[in-house]
Amino acid sequence: KLEVPSSLEQLIHERYDSLEPVLKYILQMASALGERFSMGVLADLVQNQDLNADQLKEIFQLLWHMGFIVPDADTLARFRHRLIWANVYYRIDDAARQQIHREIAHYLMNGKQSGMTVNPIFIALHAAKGGDANLAAQAWALARGWLANIGTVTGANLAYSRFNSIVQSGQGSVDDAMAITHEQIATINVDNEPEYAKQFVLKALHHKGIDPPSLQQQIPLMLLMVQIYERLGNYPQATSVVRHVQQVLDDRVGPLERVVSGCQEMWYLYLQGKCSEARYVWQELVEPHVGQLNEHPLRIAPLEQAYFRAVLAKTYIDLYQCQDGVMAWLDEHISQAQAHHKPQVVLPLKIAKGVAHVLYGEYTACHQLLDPLLEEIESVPDAPELMVWWGLVVLMYHCDMGDWQNASLLIPNTAYQAERARDYLAWTLCQTMAGRVSTGLGHYNEAHNLLENAISVAAQYYLATAALMGWRHVAYNDFVRHNIDVALEVTNRALEVARKPDIANLYESTAMGILRGMYLRHNGALEDAANELMDLWHRFDDVGMAHYLPLKAEAAYQLGLIYRAYSQAATDEAVKKAQHNHSTGYLEQAKALWTQLGNTYRLGLMNQPEMATLAPTSSDAELAQREAAAAAAAAQSPFAQH
Repeated sequence: KLEVPSSLEQLIHERYDSLEPVLKYILQMASALGERFSMGVLADLVQNQDLNADQLKEIFQLLWHMGFIVPDADTLARFRHRLIWANVYYRIDDAARQQIHREIAHYLMNGKQSGMTVNPIFIALHAAKGGDANLAAQAWALARGWLANIGTVTGANLAYSRFNSIVQSGQGSVDDAMAITHEQIATINVDNEPEYAKQFVLKALHHKGIDPPSLQQQIPLMLLMVQIYERLGNYPQATSVVRHVQQVLDDRVGPLERVVSGCQEMWYLYLQGKCSEARYVWQELVEPHVGQLNEHPLRIAPLEQAYFRAVLAKTYIDLYQCQDGVMAWLDEHISQAQAHHKPQVVLPLKIAKGVAHVLYGEYTACHQLLDPLLEEIESVPDAPELMVWWGLVVLMYHCDMGDWQNASLLIPNTAYQAERARDYLAWTLCQTMAGRVSTGLGHYNEAHNLLENAISVAAQYYLATAALMGWRHVAYNDFVRHNIDVALEVTNRALEVARKPDIANLYESTAMGILRGMYLRHNGALEDAANELMDLWHRFDDVGMAHYLPLKAEAAYQLGLIYRAYSQAATDEAVKKAQHNHSTGYLEQAKALWTQLGNTYRLGLMNQPEMATLAPTSSDAELAQREAAAAAAAAQSPFAQH
């Protein structure tokens, strides 16, 4: 109860009690509407008093002159003071107050159904105060939808909570709309609260039942669950649900639905690094049905994003499996996307082209592509997500060129944007490259921690491609710290994964195989190292592998060092000379390749003692010298301005 002077309270009571019943009723109705109220709404609500418009106008003016209410804007009025409102409202009998709120709630609901603009929260609050649980539940359901439409997710969740508490108490009736409410609550929470959304999809599925006649009705909910699992990073479960949807789809479903589900499955398999499985889905479930569509996939709204993802996935899969024709494939689909005015498709494909340039050692082409691409990215709505992958490609470029300083500057923002976008693959790759940069700068313990963390996250979210890259770099970090046995053990385990039939990541298995040859050589196993490297060397005769010149240059360099070791160990002069000639041939080939690619960093490493520049026991002076060299490389980087 408000603490006010008794004389003032008594004065308000006396003035209120002296009013005629009709004036009291109008003030009571106004107080139930609130301290500020609509004159038009109040006039509609008191029509049961048999007052015409002129009489109502006179009553409003009388209450104004008596000091109870004052005009507030053209159509609004308010109580002159909160004390007056409180003394009117709280002196209404409980039963009468409940009846007034019920009348207001029904009036507002009827008005909303007739097209009047009404905030459904007002209806819900008045219905609750009026004791009408069914109307309150209905209004909270409307409020939830309205709040969701204007983007207030927290408000929508609170509205649902109010609705659910009424239903759970048994006061409000439950019908089929309950499942729709669950579905809509799940939908609005997919992006920000996927775990919360998952609970509501499960409730909706339970409400609709699992009997066969309802399976077709469950497909939209299952597809919503796919989105939720994607946001949670649970790609195996997302794949499982997509496959379940494919089983539920009957023979009456056309090629469009088949292509959509196939594209979704392919995307999640790609994220898990299952290159061979994803390629099979493309060949069996996507490509055959695309030709049956009446229009290009990018012109079909339900298919556009799924098909674009599948094209992007196939691009990276072809790169991982060292297929020929990647550039032609990219140029074709970039041209198609440009013809259909789809910048949201063009830009990721151009970024993928940048990845191909780096893997092929086409560093000048990479710079020429990515530098102007930044302005294009900043002009589209998906800029933050695209900036993550642009940053990753530039990081790859810097790392290949030994520009550790500029690479280190890119990492914080790229990692932040990846985390913000919930892009688990991009975040893990960024952490992996952060570890690679730390190794390059000589911060080996920091690098080890970063790489172990990246591998842990990759394992948590089943990101095999990211895990393979992490294992490759953590093994190399152990090698430069002279933990060669550990490096070999990690590499051997990683190679087993890379060579699995469902993964078949030829790029990673080749890169790790080259490093394994180096580890074996340093462990004194020259014959094993030579066999490893020669097997890999013959791979470059393949038309697809021939594009990967940085790998070929590194393989040639390692073979040259192996034959140099053979030459130094040989006692027979003829053998020594032959091995020396082999060594010189491979080293010259490596030098020619790095020169062709314009990679002065790798050329510089060939002219230094191999382990001296990498030993973790380097003195402070040596580390300072390395950092000065890195700074010099950074100053000449074409990406320095970014």
